[in-house]
Amino acid sequence: MKRAERKKHTRRVPKPAKKQPEGGSISGEAASRALAIAADLSKTVGASAIEFVPITAIRPNPRNARRHTSDQIERLAASIGAFGFIGALIIDDANELLAGHARLKALKLLGYEVVPCIRTTNLTKEAKEAFAIADNQLALLATWDDPLLKDILSELSTKDLEFELEATGFDTVELDLRTGPEPDPYARSGDADGFSTDPDDLLTEPTDDEPAVSRLGDIWLAKDHRILCGDALDPKSYRALLLDSAPAIQMVTETWQR
Repeated sequence: MKRAERKKHTRRVPKPAKKQPEGGSISGEAASRALAIAADLSKTVGASAIEFVPITAIRPNPRNARRHTSDQIERLAASIGAFGFIGALIIDDANELLAGHARLKALKLLGYEVVPCIRTTNLTKEAKEAFAIADNQLALLATWDDPLLKDILSELSTKDLEFELEATGFDTVELDLRTGPEPDPYARSGDADGFSTDPDDLLTEPTDDEPAVSRLGDIWLAKDHRILCGDALDPKSYRALLLDSAPAIQMVTETWQR
């Protein structure tokens, strides 16, 4: 598998360290760089990088601008339940959460009482807010290598896993879309797109020489649902369908373009 090409950065990168001499010791130059990095890191996260903090002592940031749906929290909880909590929350010296609000909710959902945290000690109020935004925004800039992702998910789906594949964060529908159509159960060859050629899977083309089952203006009742055969461009259609209710989902066919 080829590695993705690295993009060029304007920031200068230090030259690689010289080859370590036999015996495992490192050069004075490399040791100095390591000490400088450690000192800089200690200013940010303190002497002890990981602390185990009671979950009730962690205070969510009231100015956290990121919103998390219950569906996301449940998926995250399922992932943590499958793999364990691998990582840490980021808190400040007052136990206020800077990064990891969704993970905190998922951990509470799973009943965690103590969670690993990294405590930052030297950020200003403004830097904390900017870091919280960056922690969320920078992740949004990433994209999937769709062909590679399809290969990995398809391979995982054939394994006898100790966890559900949905622990990856994709639900069943998304996994089906990512991995492509299921094979023909009768082992027939698929069409050009790989879909089944089973006659039972093919849609019947409508004909004009048979009476219509549904006509313009018909409203079908399916328990609590109302389905209208109408013109999506006509306001009367919505009044007839919705009555005094607000729409939740609107589905129209391509005929509205005609």
